[in-house]
Parts: sequence; C-alpha cells; structure tokens
Amino acid sequence: MKSKLSKAELDRARASILKIANQKGVSEAEVRDGIMEAIRIGMADPDPEVQAAWGRIPCAGEIPTPEELIAWSAREVVSRQRL
Repeated sequence: MKSKLSKAELDRARASILKIANQKGVSEAEVRDGIMEAIRIGMADPDPEVQAAWGRIPCAGEIPTPEELIAWSAREVVSRQRL
C-alpha cells in the first residue's frame, strides 16, 4: 500500500535539491532534470521486481517527481534503520 507523502517530507526533498544544486554550482532545474532522467531509465527496466518497486512509490502523477522519489527514499532508509 502506498502511504501518501507529507508536505514536510516533500519540502525537505525540495531543500535537498536546492542544497545539491548549490554544492555543485548548477541550477535546481539541472538537478531535477538529472533525477528525472534516472527515473525514466529506472522505470523502463522490464524486470517485474523493479517494476513492483517503482509501483510502491507514492506519486501524484503517472511517474514520481524528483521530490517524491527523494522523500520516499528517505522514508525507506529511516524505516529500515528501525528494523
């Protein structure tokens, strides 16, 4: 079951994108574009397990945004650390 991402989670993801852009000396759009390219490549993988993993990411649209991917990934890391 997909658990909706909170506004706070998405805000932290946006802040992360801005921080990365500043650290690398590039625009936020360039960081988002790079993440979107990785998302497109990952979602094109025909492996059923990979497709199932992408399907677990809560997103408002057909594919996750960079912010949604980052927020979900962070949530997954934290939840696994608690195990």
